[in-house]
Amino acid sequence: MVAPAYVGTPTAATADPPTAGPIVRVRDVRKRFRRADGTDTNAVDDVSFDVARGEFLVLLGPSGCGKTTLLRMIAGLETPDAGSVEIDGVPVFDHARRLLVPPEKRRISMIFQSYALWPHMTVNQNVAYPLENRAEKLSRAEIASRVQASLDLVHIGDLGRQYPGQMSGGQQQRVALARALVAGTDLVLFDEPLSNVDAKVREQLRAELVSMQRELGFAAVYVTHDQHEAMGLAHRIAVMGEGRFVQLGSPRDIYHEANSRYVANFVGTSNELPGTVVAIDASGQATVETDIGPIHGSVGSPQIAVGDRVIALFRPERVRAVPRTGPPANGTASSAGFGGTVNAALFFGPHTEYHVQCGAHLLRVWSNTRTELPEGASVDITVDEADVRILRP
Repeated sequence: MVAPAYVGTPTAATADPPTAGPIVRVRDVRKRFRRADGTDTNAVDDVSFDVARGEFLVLLGPSGCGKTTLLRMIAGLETPDAGSVEIDGVPVFDHARRLLVPPEKRRISMIFQSYALWPHMTVNQNVAYPLENRAEKLSRAEIASRVQASLDLVHIGDLGRQYPGQMSGGQQQRVALARALVAGTDLVLFDEPLSNVDAKVREQLRAELVSMQRELGFAAVYVTHDQHEAMGLAHRIAVMGEGRFVQLGSPRDIYHEANSRYVANFVGTSNELPGTVVAIDASGQATVETDIGPIHGSVGSPQIAVGDRVIALFRPERVRAVPRTGPPANGTASSAGFGGTVNAALFFGPHTEYHVQCGAHLLRVWSNTRTELPEGASVDITVDEADVRILRP
């Protein structure tokens, strides 16, 4: 197929005023890459979504799922094979119209995993760069004022004369953030910006980033493979797999109402009990017969019917384990739940993780109470049906 002869400068469409609609609108974008063996792979496969003004959207998924490719297509660093992209109501890519607006014309800022700072330039010079290279020329005094305000915002206001090589990784990422914010764009793109800093600094920067984004009101599209980072940052999370959005929703919806095992296990730890659906009521609550007894929960995957093999999935922190008052009955159901035996107790500070053997199944239980269950204790396992998702295997 012959590639479209894209223009290198904005057409008249780029002169349109911003609209009150979403800051980003992506429709039916695709991107294929050629492997070393000559076969093609769909890095991004017919993805459509909007980003609201002031929204923090996180693209979450494992390596190779297409999240960075999608971000780079919004930025203009990759050219889609199909579809369209609008930023602030202005078309910046449209395959059908053979339109491609270059990255520097897209009115965005971007922060990279590698910091992307010029080592021969001071911090002040790095941060000033987007201001000095904009169409609207600013005075030196105005540039200096904006640079200092941006550095103060990220808490490195006294480091302007230093060079990147004299700074820690966390400080360099603050410089990159200051440079992204100094231009005052309404959209900032983040490509795993915290993955190269240590855990303590990452936690601090994450909290500061949330505060700055909420205060300044810019929209953010943020790529990460870290589910904890995604949960702490996002208004909405798009979990990606094989180039597609598997689920898009709020952090709470993604965590508590996963639509697949893939999503549930990617964003957190899960217990799984395989079984067969024996009943589904009008509200979508299902009864699943497992080899250690029945369990009830809400249907999370589409088109599940009576007789289907499924997985009953529930989180360790939603499970209760209490000492069994009757005789041990490992792997059997009782009025109190499933009977089991504590195999291990692992103390992690905020909670203790118990490994409970229930028949052939090892279930995890997270408890934050001071009551300890000794190894070898017989216990009853209970979980509310509201905390159980019935999903396809």
